[in-house]
Amino acid sequence: MPIDLIAPPNGAQPDSALPPDDGAPPAAASHPVDPDAVALPPPPVDPLAGLLERVRERAGAALEPNVIAALAAMRDEFPASYETLRYQLKRAGVRVLRLDEEVDAARGVDAAGRRSQADVLLDALADADLYCAGGDATYADVRDCGHRETWPIRSTGFRRLARRRYLVATERAPNAEALEAALNTLDARAAAGPTREVHVRCAAVGDAIYFDLADTEWRAVEVTAASWRVVHEPPVRFRRAPGMLPLPLPERGGSVDELRALLNLRDDDDWVLALAWLLSALRGRGPYPILVWGGEQGTGKSTASEFLRALVDPNKVPLRRPPRDDNDVYISAVNAHVLAFDNLSGVSGDLSDSLCRLALGGGIAKRTLYSDADETLLDATRPIMLNGIDAAPTRGDLRSRCLFVDLESISDEKRRPLDDLRAAYDAARPRILGALLDVVAGALRALPDVNRAGLSRMADFCVWARACEAAGAWPPGAFDAAVRCSRSAPARARRDSLTTWRRKRHLVDERADRQAQRRSQSQRRE
Repeated sequence: MPIDLIAPPNGAQPDSALPPDDGAPPAAASHPVDPDAVALPPPPVDPLAGLLERVRERAGAALEPNVIAALAAMRDEFPASYETLRYQLKRAGVRVLRLDEEVDAARGVDAAGRRSQADVLLDALADADLYCAGGDATYADVRDCGHRETWPIRSTGFRRLARRRYLVATERAPNAEALEAALNTLDARAAAGPTREVHVRCAAVGDAIYFDLADTEWRAVEVTAASWRVVHEPPVRFRRAPGMLPLPLPERGGSVDELRALLNLRDDDDWVLALAWLLSALRGRGPYPILVWGGEQGTGKSTASEFLRALVDPNKVPLRRPPRDDNDVYISAVNAHVLAFDNLSGVSGDLSDSLCRLALGGGIAKRTLYSDADETLLDATRPIMLNGIDAAPTRGDLRSRCLFVDLESISDEKRRPLDDLRAAYDAARPRILGALLDVVAGALRALPDVNRAGLSRMADFCVWARACEAAGAWPPGAFDAAVRCSRSAPARARRDSLTTWRRKRHLVDERADRQAQRRSQSQRRE
């Protein structure tokens, strides 16, 4: 139905009659102004908003009074956010130590009562016994969880302990600058303190020998001529190197024959040589012989090396690749008591010289990193094991320091799964270690009366081996007979011929591989 248009009342024009919009803004309505009205203030501006951008243009922007007041409030109410912003300001070039002083002053802490994070750290470590170990090495003895620990002041372990103590005192972590300042102070105090010797795993002091068990309680085994016992705080200091694993708690009543049953040895002479090397590694002082495991692939050379090392100096990486130079050799020696190199294919002249120095006692000097005239000295004497199909050295000076043990092939009937073998070894290891310590204690008793006539090369080791023989490690005269047999002309000829045969076999295998590769390439071309 049609819709009637109703005219507006009072003669007003309808919308269609209004003048068209020409795009100009409407005139502001005229309202009377209240003289008593108060203008509202503008919204507050956060002084921290855009602070990083302002600091990059002008570093002093972070020290403005309104910024300092906002930072002080943030530090009290939101400490985590404050530390994050502080780190960002440092990256932007702000002197954060000056910033900390201003923020502390704004928080109402006067200059006399203000304590920096470095001061808190030094107070938390006030019980540390500081000393140096010769050269630039500085150490701290600290008590933690009821026992004494020894840490290099610059080590990761000591930094972790310092952060933990600061966390207990303040419920927050220290910043990197404060931690470094505290360590610098402790390092300077230790350098001016007394000098003590710090050992790795094994130490001979006076008439006693000490072995670091490397457990969480920092216990050690003390061996004297009377017996052996576990002590909680030995008179010597041991440091913990990366990769060290704990020794088992030794047990009495065991026998070293349990170890022989787990090794693939050829005869009694090989057993005497392997046991003599093991007992020399427990002596705590050099010179040391070098044990060379030989044999075909699959004869258990690596397993034998691993088992012997685990009785003296267990490590996360027990067997290492052959070192490239002197630096690698001595870095390994500084951080371990026993060095075991796996799968050697010959011994180069440089490596032969390094092993001789390390077995007899010696060191190297090298330029300190980031310096022109400073030298870093590395000195060590360590027991060494080598294994490989072609591991026998050829140079006379190294050969005269070696004990050669050739392992025989394992038949399919005698071969055992490695997991089963390791399970049997782990079960027997505490008893084997206790039996070895019994022999070491007996050797200390017998050492003053050992016959020192007719000694061969490595005379100190031969004297110790004879003392172990007097303690019942093997039958009388077995050690000298085993050494003579190992160094006899037939034995040398057998090793030389075996080495020559292995090298020829290696060359044949390489030639076969090259021929197979050429055939494969020609087939692809066709």
